[in-house]
Amino acid sequence: MKKAISHFLLALLGLGLFHGASAAAEEWPSKPVRIIIAFPPGSASDSLARVIAEEYHKKLGQPFIVEHRPGASGTIAAREVARAKPDGHSLLLTSANLTGQNAAFFKELSYDPVKDFTSVGRIAMFPFMLVVNSGLPVNNVAELIAYAKQHPSLSYAYGNGTGQVAGAAFNNLLGLDTVAIGYKGTAQALTELAGGQTSFMFADVSASRPFLESGRIRPIAVSGESRSELAPTLPTVAQEANLPGFDLGSWLGLTAPAGTPPEIIKRLSDTLDGIMKNEAIQERIKSIGGEPAPLSHAEFDQYIQQQMKIWAQKVKEAGIPPQ
Repeated sequence: MKKAISHFLLALLGLGLFHGASAAAEEWPSKPVRIIIAFPPGSASDSLARVIAEEYHKKLGQPFIVEHRPGASGTIAAREVARAKPDGHSLLLTSANLTGQNAAFFKELSYDPVKDFTSVGRIAMFPFMLVVNSGLPVNNVAELIAYAKQHPSLSYAYGNGTGQVAGAAFNNLLGLDTVAIGYKGTAQALTELAGGQTSFMFADVSASRPFLESGRIRPIAVSGESRSELAPTLPTVAQEANLPGFDLGSWLGLTAPAGTPPEIIKRLSDTLDGIMKNEAIQERIKSIGGEPAPLSHAEFDQYIQQQMKIWAQKVKEAGIPPQ
């Protein structure tokens, strides 16, 4: 009899917990939702976050507010969301930088890129280009490689993790003797490249645009595994340098703190899926240098776990020791 009563009470408790979770999901969002990003205002990440935030606001009724937490290789932003209350009101605009790259760059992280978050969905890919100073007498990847071999200690710039790994991998895999010069952000790195202080770099399409339009730098290839629809005439580094598997770029997506109710994650993911099917939104993403590449909650979760392994290998190939 006592055993039966215990089972009955446990069933009631479980029902109450289920009802509580369902009620929380139905009431969500009950206040403005924060989208934390690790990059400053004016960046491609900022522009993308604002596009998505605006659409979420339209569909769910509550404001989605973009908040910037730049610095420390993105760990400030990631740590804040990892420690936030898992109620669906704090989201992270995550990236290759905040997941696989940081896990490979640092011996110790103040957050776990996998265990501390629940995936919502991937939004877009951001292809990188190999760009050179316009005064450099090279017109393609083969000529750059030959020039670098003839001019030891040729310098390349980087302003973020993807650019750093791409440059170092290009140098190491081809047996070059180029010198890496790091800057505080891609804009500064591109400014120095345009001014002739460095010779080449790997940079995203969005950040490169004003420098390309001014004619101070020019692109010679893309660093993805295939040609980019944003620069269809450019060949890939993998093809031109005979480096199979050379595939370096960035991506952006949304995650929430681990423990966020599945019902809320589903609403966030389903809403994002609807946003990404809008052709006008796709065009806006392209206009800021991204390629729409949506993945669902489950797909994105698997993708991030794959990225952890991929970036560990890429950083190793680049010869960058963890700090």
